Amino acid sequence: LLNQLRTAVITDEPFVTDCKKLASNEKEETDKKRPNLWIEINDADEIQLILPKLPVLDNVEYMDENMSFAVTDPDVPEMTFELFEQDARDILNHKIPNDLENWVSEKELAAFKKRIPDIEELETYLRKWKMSLCMENAVELKITLHNDGKAMAEEIYVDMDEPENVWVIDEDEWESLSKFSTISDPFHAARQKKAIHKIPSLEMQNAFDCASRVFLASGLAYPSELMNVPVSLLTPFNKDFYRRVEDGDVVLHLDKLLQGRMVEFKKIYMIPKKVGEADIKVAYQCRQFPDAVVGKIKVEVLAEDTE
Repeated sequence: LLNQLRTAVITDEPFVTDCKKLASNEKEETDKKRPNLWIEINDADEIQLILPKLPVLDNVEYMDENMSFAVTDPDVPEMTFELFEQDARDILNHKIPNDLENWVSEKELAAFKKRIPDIEELETYLRKWKMSLCMENAVELKITLHNDGKAMAEEIYVDMDEPENVWVIDEDEWESLSKFSTISDPFHAARQKKAIHKIPSLEMQNAFDCASRVFLASGLAYPSELMNVPVSLLTPFNKDFYRRVEDGDVVLHLDKLLQGRMVEFKKIYMIPKKVGEADIKVAYQCRQFPDAVVGKIKVEVLAEDTE
């Protein structure tokens, strides 16, 4: 040690140079042993969905100036969401059109208010109604998180925003939609009764009676029985992590992901809402990299080809 001190004093070169070099090499080696995270969604650069043709009021015959009507096609008694919503709001506000007072059943009104007691419940019902009609065209999101680095990643969080052209839901809401049933609109039923009463022709009377029976049996012309859920969309849940879907926004959390490993998050569903393009914004981070990495993937909803 004394010899090294003398040499350092005489030559003016610090004898710890080699030690610093060793520390530098260790740091470089440590830098190489870092996690490297990246995300894959459905093994694609873009997700496409098809929006089915929703029911429209295209098979209705207007009967008079009060817009009373009857369904002209007994096999397809369709209805618009807008008309149902307006009727529901009038019912909740105790507004019964004068021309329908004699045709509306108090029992049907009471049953309706029991199912939809307020405007908030109405909005929820309309949302579920539309979503249930588009369920068959849903896509299950498979979000795969990879760690290609040389070290384990810890405390990993992934956040995804719901695009405006789709609904994103979890398995609980999916199961709820599979059990969705429609509610009969008392005003619609009253209009049918009134229109049928005005038709003089016995033949037309019988036709509309048939339409009325079909309508009343099916609520709003959509089956009340449970819908069949494709088994392939329901996948086992991995308990090593959690995922939360709230108002369409997805939050995923994973305690750790070993080097060279991957994990797949499932049971998240995307349902088409409206035609157009939008982006899913994805942000992810971990303890080793607290600054979030942000990316996006395009989601395109196309109109159903009815030809």
